[in-house]
Amino acid sequence: YALIDLPRVREEATSLIPRPHREEVLHVSRRLGGAVGGFLRGQMLVALIVGIMTSVGFRLIGLEFWLIIGMIAGALNIIPFVGPWVGGFLGVSVGFVTADLQTAILAAIVALVVQQIDNHLISPNVLRATVHLHPAVIILLILLGGGLGGIWGVLLAVPIGAIIKILAGHLW
Repeated sequence: YALIDLPRVREEATSLIPRPHREEVLHVSRRLGGAVGGFLRGQMLVALIVGIMTSVGFRLIGLEFWLIIGMIAGALNIIPFVGPWVGGFLGVSVGFVTADLQTAILAAIVALVVQQIDNHLISPNVLRATVHLHPAVIILLILLGGGLGGIWGVLLAVPIGAIIKILAGHLW
């Protein structure tokens, strides 16, 4: 129902903005919407890539339930840094229970490689392209958000940082 009424709601909200400031507010709100939407699309893309890499890696080592574990790792990668760790833990556990110690060690290596690729290549580049923040700033924001707000801080740190950047740049 919200999507059906969205154009009318947008028009009503726009009419509440005083005419002298309307264009400026709409310009800033479009930039904010682009940054937050870009962050969400970027996180979904990163989660998909991590899920695929984890699934393929576990398939290559012959781990049972490789697709399910890879999908879990990808889905949980929406929370930065969590997906490969949980996927690695599940992969090692399944490898140890269903196969042998060598498969468990190989599963740990796959999870470690996926995590390193994600943390050093995929996430920084995708988020830099979608949120327009430097990768070092993104890492600092995630650390700061985790320290201040726990899991919610980690989830919201990058979009809040992008919002602050846009607002500060506009006010400057």
